[in-house]
Amino acid sequence: MRRSFAASIALTAMLGAVAGAGAANPAAAPLTVSLAVEQPTIAQPFPARVVLRFHNTGSRPLWLYRHVRDPVDRARTAEGNQNTPGATNGGSRLVVHLERAQAPEWTERPHGTVMASVDMPHPHLVAVAPGADGTEGAVIALEPGYVAGGGNKQPVWGKYELSVSYQASYSNGDALSHDLGIDIWQGEALTNTVEVDLEPAPPSASGTVAGRVTNANGHPLVEILVSLSDHESHVLSQIVTDLDGAFSFPHLPTGTYWVTARRAAATYETAAFEHVDVGTGATANVHLVVLDPELYQAKQLWHKPVLLRVTNNAGDPVEGAAIEALNTNGQIAETVKGETDATGTAALEVLPGSNYVTLKHRKCPSADSRVEISEGDGIDGQILQMDCK
Repeated sequence: MRRSFAASIALTAMLGAVAGAGAANPAAAPLTVSLAVEQPTIAQPFPARVVLRFHNTGSRPLWLYRHVRDPVDRARTAEGNQNTPGATNGGSRLVVHLERAQAPEWTERPHGTVMASVDMPHPHLVAVAPGADGTEGAVIALEPGYVAGGGNKQPVWGKYELSVSYQASYSNGDALSHDLGIDIWQGEALTNTVEVDLEPAPPSASGTVAGRVTNANGHPLVEILVSLSDHESHVLSQIVTDLDGAFSFPHLPTGTYWVTARRAAATYETAAFEHVDVGTGATANVHLVVLDPELYQAKQLWHKPVLLRVTNNAGDPVEGAAIEALNTNGQIAETVKGETDATGTAALEVLPGSNYVTLKHRKCPSADSRVEISEGDGIDGQILQMDCK
């Protein structure tokens, strides 16, 4: 797909990270975030595809959580973990701001929703070096504002101003930053404003994909996340099922689509999918069955981002240490590998529970230890030591 970035990347509000005390200095770790859109004109029901550009103006690496989520999706996941003892939660999220110049008296304000991953998400941590940039894409469903008219609410189409607030927080973020001596970015940064043109679906877009989501016994499943994607697997729209397990995607152009359903807060893969062909004015009906599958591969399970920092006896970072983390979860076993950077830190995505970690370095004896990773959708971390001279 040819991408045109109509919006220039502008200087953004710069907010210091709230990364904790001690070795992590909030004042030395600012982050700026800017926003660009791929297409300035967006016709319903298609979303806006945006790119976030992160710039680290500080003197130390900043660790960021990928991928960004909608606050509602983040809250749904946190609610599912609230009764788990010892769980650590958190992550990054986008709050969408959609405004209109000389706004009328809204009966329903314009708003935007960050779309979730079609499959079970695989979060990870990335480091942005001092003075360096990082980018991340996001897909945002934009809904125009509505005003009263003719006894019904009427959408107001046309030019809107789009910006987002990039936010990150963790239940254990301050402690991790202090204990590991690194900067895990927390806080809020507001991007520049981009003009977008929201337009209704053209008259030719008259197809519909509709259906129900049930379990194996035919009982409807409520609040299942259903995603509609095009033939290139680009997500176009999302909705949660109602009390009857029903969903509907109207105003679609003729074409082939993929429909995927999954339990949004599940810690294991639950996706069911089917492809459909939609004709002009036609409705394609879909029945998706979401099961609790037998789990036999580690990739079907939720992995948690973990920061491991390796030091020598004097507390200095050990660069280039090879890390192997072995997790045995019932009948499932998995080994994850990584290597420490110049700060002695490596980011791994591992299964919660007991992980047996082996450290190797050409100048140090091998070291073994056990690292306990808690449940939850946030991050964990630990300092490991090697007997290096």
